[in-house]
Amino acid sequence: MESEDTLASRLGDRLLARPGARATLALRRLLEWVAADEPASGPRDLDVLLAIEATGLGRSRVLHLFRDLESIGCGRLVVGRRGHRSRFRPGPHDLGRVARRALAGAPAADRGSSLITHSYRLRPDQSVELSLPRDLTAAEADRLASFVRTLPFSGAPEAPASSRPRSDLHQEDALVIGMSLLRISIPVMVAIDQGLFRREGLRVEVRSFETAQPLMDAIVAGEVSAGGFIAFPISMAAELRSGVRLRHAGVMMEDDAHPVSRFLVRADAGITGLADLVGRRVGILPTVAYRGWLDLLLRSSGVDPSTVEVVELGPQDTVAAVRARAVDAVFTNDPAATAALATGEVVPLDPEPRVGKAVVDPLPFGSFVLTDELVRRRPRAASAVVRALDAAIEAASRDAAQVRASLAAHLPRAQRRLIRLYPPASYGKAATLSASALSTLGRRYRELQILDGPVAEGDR
Repeated sequence: MESEDTLASRLGDRLLARPGARATLALRRLLEWVAADEPASGPRDLDVLLAIEATGLGRSRVLHLFRDLESIGCGRLVVGRRGHRSRFRPGPHDLGRVARRALAGAPAADRGSSLITHSYRLRPDQSVELSLPRDLTAAEADRLASFVRTLPFSGAPEAPASSRPRSDLHQEDALVIGMSLLRISIPVMVAIDQGLFRREGLRVEVRSFETAQPLMDAIVAGEVSAGGFIAFPISMAAELRSGVRLRHAGVMMEDDAHPVSRFLVRADAGITGLADLVGRRVGILPTVAYRGWLDLLLRSSGVDPSTVEVVELGPQDTVAAVRARAVDAVFTNDPAATAALATGEVVPLDPEPRVGKAVVDPLPFGSFVLTDELVRRRPRAASAVVRALDAAIEAASRDAAQVRASLAAHLPRAQRRLIRLYPPASYGKAATLSASALSTLGRRYRELQILDGPVAEGDR
């Protein structure tokens, strides 16, 4: 059997053979994906479809690259038959570690500049130059093309009646929409990728935020008019604190079949229920909501919260804390929850406590929010946003492949390896979110001291 050093050396030679060549850059992109994919325990098959979605390379190119890895001795390509998907089966070595060694041995300079300038002759008397990322993916190219089609060119040929915007909204100023780069924002991602905002006649500018909190801050500061998805404890607290009135569009729901908050315990800790957490350390997402939810779940099981040591863990710290055995349990959401599960060192508590069972069941977890000012100042645009999101929610509910592709196109690279592991998500259209349901939720969060005042009631 070849050693990992030998395999890494062979891969490194391939990367150095023709620096800057398209085939070499494609191999580098695939290896970067493999390097970021950390198996839970031991070698694990790599799904060809997920490789295509994550790298933006075509199917034939990815299959060719996997056959190249096979020829080097890294594993075996298994072509799917009778409904089974094609996959690459690594040998007994750690393929992620082999890929990381190969990439480390190839200097970053072999990529050249991160941007490439392309010249395009648009008309006989006019050429344009575009500076684009060297590693531009097919999904990113499609999004760029969709953006160009939304621009309000004067004198442009009239669109066919079937694709003509429903109104003259495209003549108005671009609507600035924020999107949190988390799986909770699936409807926004799908709406962008399928051109649903454009279909409604909207010209939108999308700004991305790493998490929901900075997005919410931008909304109340007036930098963004709408955005999501945002957990209700965050949006309701911001509404109370700032006085900015919010409206809500689509909603993410949490129930037994669609978990959002996960309660995970070390597989070897002997924890069979919440009562076993006395004297133990529990890592939680550092928010008022997760502290309040944890206290509620503990008390519901007869456990005094003061007997449990709480350790605040940001999403980027959770996996490291689990591997270092710094905590006995974790109470958090994605991406940290799924990343922790992927280590194989934690498992869901059985039965797994559900926040909704103790608060409101099913639990409206978060929503896409619009400012009341936007709704009053630009009612047609606000209605068009709601219609686009409703259409995206419907599309996501019937096409899991579209959801995976949108997640692969928008999520940060570190999260893409988790896509196939994420639990299913459930969304309700705007009409499913009633004012009474939100009022009930707001009252419950005030009772739990997650909110420090009553949220305004009325038309939500």
